[in-house]
Amino acid sequence: MMRFVLLFLPLLPLAGCQQFRFLMKTAPPRVCPLHGLLSSRGGGASVADYQQEILAAQQAGIDGFALNCGGWTQREPHYKQRCQLIYQAARDLGTDSIVHFRRFLCGLTTDEVRDMVETFRDHPNQFHWEGRPVLSTFSGWTEHHAYVEGEFTGDRDICYVPFYYPHPAAENPELEALEQIALLNPSLDGYFSFGAAGTPEAIVASCRNAAQIWRGMGKIYMHPVTPFYRGLGGNYRIYESRGFEGWPSNGRMPSAQMPIGSKS
Repeated sequence: MMRFVLLFLPLLPLAGCQQFRFLMKTAPPRVCPLHGLLSSRGGGASVADYQQEILAAQQAGIDGFALNCGGWTQREPHYKQRCQLIYQAARDLGTDSIVHFRRFLCGLTTDEVRDMVETFRDHPNQFHWEGRPVLSTFSGWTEHHAYVEGEFTGDRDICYVPFYYPHPAAENPELEALEQIALLNPSLDGYFSFGAAGTPEAIVASCRNAAQIWRGMGKIYMHPVTPFYRGLGGNYRIYESRGFEGWPSNGRMPSAQMPIGSKS
């Protein structure tokens, strides 16, 4: 059976491409999902259209999609509608795939986050870690962590793997800043390195330290591979890794052997 992964990522829309790799201290399987921007495909896409994208991704060695949800039902209801089509496409193909959501910190309400998680919690193509659906996100800190811990408890628990800025903020935190994040957030299930805005050297150095810290704690580490990034809105900085020169060094870090837990 073909294997495919779907993950939810509530995060700021990025005008670029990111792959995310999960690292664990002791799990032999490996999964490489592609960052999927739900805002990038226009209206009218069908299940068949998404099935073509899934098959093309599989042919390229991609295990699934980490779905970037900049909206959900209130301001931009097409986000949930497109997610439903993607999950249906994966199910109808008979693929053993994983999907995960990322981003509830940037404009989504708590009701939308709850609906996002519960709508697909038991879907056969939802990515689970140790029996819990995975939710990743960008930015935030205390208020979002408190919401997750208070909302998703007992048999509704989730696996929460966010990116948090240190204080003061840094896009590619150094070792001391990363240790601060881990020390102040001991209940996190893991850490997601954003790793898009910066030179290849800065991104690799920060990711090496992050992988060492979070894997050393026996937790999930989500590793980025970003050949190109450009911000939106007031952020028009461009990072293109000198024509992909920096991509191999980021994706082949010695500490990043990419083991990951399997879909439950």
